[in-house]
Amino acid sequence: LSYDGSELVCTIRWNEDFCRVVIYTLCAFAVCFLTPIVIIASSYSLMYRAYRHAASKSNRLAEMIIVLVLSYLFCYSPFAVTKVLKVAKQDLKAVPDWLSMLASLMAFLNCGMNPLIYLTNPGFREAVLKMCWTNGRREIHSVCKTVSK
Repeated sequence: LSYDGSELVCTIRWNEDFCRVVIYTLCAFAVCFLTPIVIIASSYSLMYRAYRHAASKSNRLAEMIIVLVLSYLFCYSPFAVTKVLKVAKQDLKAVPDWLSMLASLMAFLNCGMNPLIYLTNPGFREAVLKMCWTNGRREIHSVCKTVSK
């Protein structure tokens, strides 16, 4: 392993075995990009269906779900595309260093965006504040019941 300063991540030294690079990159793309998209879309769809009966809440929930999914795609797509592009061109230097760094920074940015997106929902924000400032377990349980209604 070595640290790749242009991508801000640790990378594997592949030497000249490009076949392994292709296999690893495509597997990582499937496991680390496509699988989360499927899980995110499925779980948010189920969540939306569960709350669809409350019209005012379901509109806000739908908006938040769309923003979460789009922010994931916006932040992680450049990272995934730069990796696949390197494999497609069979050149690990096919993407300029500045673009690799920007793609990595965008992927890291998504982790910081999610709490901000969740906190735009007033019900979620209120529940988080109650959970942070309650002293007893009973109160936390009632907060969780309130959020799930």
